[in-house]
Amino acid sequence: VEDFRCYYNEKNIDALEKIYADDALIITGSVLKNQPNADMNVPSVKYRKQDKQTYMKSLRSIFARNKYIDIKFDKITVVRHGAKPDLYGVTLHQDWNTSTYSDKGWLFLLWDFRDEEQPIIHVRTWQPNQVVQTDEDVFSLDDFYIP
Repeated sequence: VEDFRCYYNEKNIDALEKIYADDALIITGSVLKNQPNADMNVPSVKYRKQDKQTYMKSLRSIFARNKYIDIKFDKITVVRHGAKPDLYGVTLHQDWNTSTYSDKGWLFLLWDFRDEEQPIIHVRTWQPNQVVQTDEDVFSLDDFYIP
């Protein structure tokens, strides 16, 4: 997890390209300003499902327009998959700061350690703090079907 964090802070796109599986499911989101969800009195969030290529293109743009990127992780939880011992669900709280933008939210990562020298991420999700009311609201290993 620390290496993963440093890849972003160092703007190391090559390392990030290697750590995400070619068929990775990547879900990003953005909080829509001035559009709260009337039923829950929380902001509306627009989620985007992206493939690896689209996400990497977006990251290159983010890296290019920001003087710095400073990501911090805390509240890290690691859960080993019951039937597939090489798969791990990692949930962590992220504090994302750049020269042009900042937010706080929750990441879920599905890591595959079949090759311990080159683990890969199959799933990456992000949820803003504003939509997470309890621990059960955060994506976890149980939210994904793994054949």
